[in-house]
Amino acid sequence: MPNGSFENIQNFPPPCALVGNETITYAVDWVNPNNGTPSLFNEIDTIKCNTDTCPFLGVPANIGGWQYAHTGKGYAEVQVLGYGVSVSGSNVREYVQTKLLDSLRKNRIYCSSLYVSLMDAYATYASSRVGCYFSKNAVNNFNQYLISANPQVENPYGNMLTNYTGWTAVQGTFTANGGENYITIGNFYDDANTDAVFSPNTGSLFCCAPNNYISTYYIDDISLTEYNNAYAGRDTTICKGIAVSLGNNNATFGANYNWSILKGDSSSLKYNDTLSYNIAQPQKTTTYVLQKKQCGIFSYDTLTVHVPTSVIAKASNDTTICIGDSALLSVYNQCSWCTYNWQPLQSHNTQVMVKPLASTTYTLSVKDSCFTTYSNVTVIIDYCQSPIIIAPNIFTPNADGINDAWQPLIQNPLSVLNYQCIIYDRWGIKVFDAPTTLNNIAWDGHSTSGLECSAGTYYYMISYTDGKTNEQKNLKGFLELVR
Repeated sequence: MPNGSFENIQNFPPPCALVGNETITYAVDWVNPNNGTPSLFNEIDTIKCNTDTCPFLGVPANIGGWQYAHTGKGYAEVQVLGYGVSVSGSNVREYVQTKLLDSLRKNRIYCSSLYVSLMDAYATYASSRVGCYFSKNAVNNFNQYLISANPQVENPYGNMLTNYTGWTAVQGTFTANGGENYITIGNFYDDANTDAVFSPNTGSLFCCAPNNYISTYYIDDISLTEYNNAYAGRDTTICKGIAVSLGNNNATFGANYNWSILKGDSSSLKYNDTLSYNIAQPQKTTTYVLQKKQCGIFSYDTLTVHVPTSVIAKASNDTTICIGDSALLSVYNQCSWCTYNWQPLQSHNTQVMVKPLASTTYTLSVKDSCFTTYSNVTVIIDYCQSPIIIAPNIFTPNADGINDAWQPLIQNPLSVLNYQCIIYDRWGIKVFDAPTTLNNIAWDGHSTSGLECSAGTYYYMISYTDGKTNEQKNLKGFLELVR
């Protein structure tokens, strides 16, 4: 809608000789489509013509009465009814007309709105007949006053527009046929179909005696917008403490908005004023409601911001097992969208079987949609039984596959700690030194340098720590190497 509040003006005010003629054309983009004289008023007019006590086209005081602009500094006027006793049925009308900025689109719903105020000096009657007619081509009637049409938006018949101290909205919605390019504002009904009610508090001018039917209105803030229902946005999921945008920045001109909370975090809205958008930072799942009032019609939309409860990692309790046994570690507080990781196992399962040879702490990490939390579980090793070591006293390393190596027999070997076995020959020379890990502790009859030892008597010394009692044990004796 171009220049909807009549603020963009040119060559205004006109000289006194022209103030009684049409002056609406001094508002950029607006025209007069008939023989009437619709006027433009603006604060810029400070000229008092002839014996006038106020500027003819000023604001707030002017020839029509006293009224401030609804917004800005100016407004226009249209006469919707005007005849005296002698000219009844003459259908005197005034209209204002402008070309829209863009053609209306077929089957789109539009909201048309304007504000009117009854002239308090130049109106003896109030009427309900104010409407807006949208057409593909410009309409006019320069032979007569009346432009007969069916306005798409109009004040309800019988709803008398009697307010002269303030402004009254005339608004409504309609579905466009497509291609409408012009808006014309005024009364599109003849005198026989135009209602009127006497206004005892207006009509102070000499011409406005009660027997003269004159109904004239200031008009201001004309707008046309596409009608859209309230839009709060799509439901979404965020992490606790994260801010999220609601609605959108594309506010509809002339619409009023109000945000409220249906349920959830009652203090999570950043803005409490009537914006088409908002910012929320809920600490729990919250449903928001956006109320929109456009063209006097209320619409509502809801938006739920889901804030999932953080999943706190919880592994099995610490446990004690006998060395050599296994322990099953499990994830508590499982969720379908979580991922798991066990360290140092590098496992992503919800259950793991472990068999540590020493007390070990395992760390479980649980990652949900927002955070990662950790939980530790320690598997404590207990040497439940003391070891028993039996050392043979003879072996025959002749490669016949029978008793070819000398090796102590160890019961409960996992309870053997710090194992050491050294073998000496008769001259006290060390010929064998077993590894402490109990791996490959058998002697094959060769010296530490790899030479084959001769048959004879050898001396062994075994020492170890009893894992159960933590006692140091020693075992000594002779063995025979027979070839």
